[in-house]
Amino acid sequence: MRVLIVAPSLEREYGGPSKAVLDNKKWLGKYGVKVDIATTYREKTKEYCGDGIFAFPSSLGNFRYSPKLSRWLDKNITNYDLVQIDTIFHYSTYISSKKARMYGIPYVIQPHGMLEDKLLTSKSRWKKKVFLQLVKDSLDNADAIILTSKYEEKTCGVKLPKDKFFIQPLGIEVLDEKGKTKIKDFFPELENKRIILFLSRIHPKKGLEILLHSIGIILREDKNLALVVAGSGDKAYEDKLKSLVEEEGLGDSVVFTGFVGGNVKKTLFQNSVFFILSSHSENFGVAVVEAMSYGLPVLVSDTVGVADDILEYNAGLVFKLDKKSIEDSVRKALSNRKLLKRLGVNGKRLVGDRFHWKKTTPQQIDIYKKIISQ
Repeated sequence: MRVLIVAPSLEREYGGPSKAVLDNKKWLGKYGVKVDIATTYREKTKEYCGDGIFAFPSSLGNFRYSPKLSRWLDKNITNYDLVQIDTIFHYSTYISSKKARMYGIPYVIQPHGMLEDKLLTSKSRWKKKVFLQLVKDSLDNADAIILTSKYEEKTCGVKLPKDKFFIQPLGIEVLDEKGKTKIKDFFPELENKRIILFLSRIHPKKGLEILLHSIGIILREDKNLALVVAGSGDKAYEDKLKSLVEEEGLGDSVVFTGFVGGNVKKTLFQNSVFFILSSHSENFGVAVVEAMSYGLPVLVSDTVGVADDILEYNAGLVFKLDKKSIEDSVRKALSNRKLLKRLGVNGKRLVGDRFHWKKTTPQQIDIYKKIISQ
């Protein structure tokens, strides 16, 4: 089987979906599927180097218009048995679905939460028109829409036949857990601190503002506590958050690390008390699952895609997105070590049962086979 994955970007600031695309290619390969990736870039970097990755220059900002991608698809798309298209509001979605229809190649779309009803209704009138013109045909004619969670299905704002929807969680690949590193090796200022870890792309939808307002009083009460905000995003928004931290008098209790990966990320997972994500909307939650894979207890809002799984396995605490609910959950976690240990054990079991690539990849291949056979 030969599969082409089309993604608008592999840049790390694009968040979890970028990493998932590369890991997806690797694990499908382990199961005998030949996978290539076609993507676009604004500034070419080493992230685009590698066997089977074809990257093309783009323009028009996040829309990523790329005539070279279009020409490459004309020459190469018939080499594949199936095309998987990641996300929605990009030129790559429009052109790859169009070429797939033109050349009779089945295709699936994985929207990664971009079809959420609230997101679609918040678009301006002209953006809605663009969406309908550029994307409606892509969705209507897709052989399948692959969603990552029941939450994404529940909040989907597009009406399509039920038999077109598949729920297929993203997989995660656990980093090497051996050899626990000390937090002072990377963050000396955090030595002897009890760390609450927030690790995600820095974006308004991630709920950092309500989180800071909710737990500010807890951080001021206990000087041994620290909230670590690990991730990167728009600089203007990051500056706004840092100003909020100063206004709340939390300058000594909140640490912004910027983007982290590899051993630094591993060290934060290994040395934190628990992980927290207060997102307003999250179709899945890759970082949440990564945290659980380390046995780190998780606290998440009920608008995070894996929240139902967490509740089912008693693998974490799930809160409403309001100040009291967040504060109560944080206080409960900080005051009960036995609870945290139990949540961590259950979370690790949940990842092993449902979210490791060893579990998700065969399921994904079954979806491909069903579509191709039809």
